[in-house]
Amino acid sequence: MTSRKTDPLLESASVRVPVKKPFGLFPTVICHGWYQTRPFRWIHDRRTLQRAETLRDGRIFLVEVADDGVVTKTHREVLVTTVGEGAGDAGVALEMARRAKSMLHLDERLDGFYALSKAQPELKDARKAGAGRLMRASSLWEDIVKTILGTNVVWKQAVVMINRLAELGDPCPAEPTLRAWPTPGQVARAGERFLRDKVRAGYRSPYIIDLAKRIKSGDIDLDQLDAHSSGMELDELSRR
Repeated sequence: MTSRKTDPLLESASVRVPVKKPFGLFPTVICHGWYQTRPFRWIHDRRTLQRAETLRDGRIFLVEVADDGVVTKTHREVLVTTVGEGAGDAGVALEMARRAKSMLHLDERLDGFYALSKAQPELKDARKAGAGRLMRASSLWEDIVKTILGTNVVWKQAVVMINRLAELGDPCPAEPTLRAWPTPGQVARAGERFLRDKVRAGYRSPYIIDLAKRIKSGDIDLDQLDAHSSGMELDELSRR
């Protein structure tokens, strides 16, 4: 990990994450539409994925993920850079690197997919490109809300609704044009009328508000579910 100060308040710290080959950042990001939704931003000319991320203490950081260009016989390195107040604090950059690994599924083994792709002409270049992963958000709360807003609607309109809702989030000090994904509390306070009139979420609105309120009250703990999901049998996970 390396760190440097950019100004008296905003620090920058970077972590290099080795990813087992084959892996390509570009095909991983663009293979699914999440990259078009805030708080993600894909900087095409820099081949860099940006995102605003919030710690539990409320600090918001700019996180940038880029291909570091370092390649060994078995791995590529991804550079995860965190910018914000206290980015150089112990554990902050490592936590953002952990979230980046989760969002990009960097630890996922795709051997089975690549074996199957050999028999599919349309997938024959997948291994060479390092494609096959699907990007997710850093929280199950964000993924669920985006999934609800993407239900029974063309993707272009889903992106519009998602990005309207994302405006409820707090701005990122290191990049004010990006906002962190709104908390359940922020969505609950905005209310169903906001979702119907401003987001234009229609019949989806009460479901999102109900979810936000139940998370805020502690009735639902999506973070705990997310943390333990990999160890659950499919039936148990579906029931939960």
